[in-house]
Amino acid sequence: LLRAFAIVRDRIPGVTLQIHGPESDPAYARGCYALAEQLGLGASCVFRGPTADVGQALNEGDIAVLSSISEGFPFAAVEALMAGRPMVATEVGGVPEVIMPPYGRLVPPGRPLELADGICEMASDRNGLARLGELGRKAMLESFTLDVFLDGYRWLYDEVRTRAAVH
Repeated sequence: LLRAFAIVRDRIPGVTLQIHGPESDPAYARGCYALAEQLGLGASCVFRGPTADVGQALNEGDIAVLSSISEGFPFAAVEALMAGRPMVATEVGGVPEVIMPPYGRLVPPGRPLELADGICEMASDRNGLARLGELGRKAMLESFTLDVFLDGYRWLYDEVRTRAAVH
C-alpha cells in the first residue's frame, strides 16, 4: 500500500493516506514507518493506530483500500462498503465475494503499480464516488446482514429436514 500510495501521490497532488489499525507486529510496523520515510511520504501518510469508531475513520476518507496478501472473509471490506466507501482491494481469499464492479476494483496482490492504477481510476471520478459508495452499501445490505445470514441458515435447515424426512 505504501509503495502504491507513493505512485498515487505523484499522480494526484494533495492526496492523503490514513492508515487505521493496531500494530499487531511491532517489527512489521517499524518496517512500514521506515518505508514511508524512505519513500518520502511525509505528512501525506498518517498512521492513525487503532480506533474505537470505525465509522468515523471510514468517513474521513473517500476510498477504502485493502492491500492484503492473504485474507479469509474480509470483514473490513464489508464495513467500508457499509459505510458507503468504494474500495480498491487485492484479489485474495474471500475478497472477490465482497468487492465487485462498479463499487470496487480488484488487483493482484503484491503489485503496487496495479494497486495505484486502481486507486487512481476510482479517484478520477471524484463526483461519482458517493454513487459508487451507495451501490456498494446496497450490495452489502442485500448480501451480508444478519437477516440475510439467518434466512440462509433457516433455508439450509429446512432443506436438510425435508431431505431427512423423505429418506
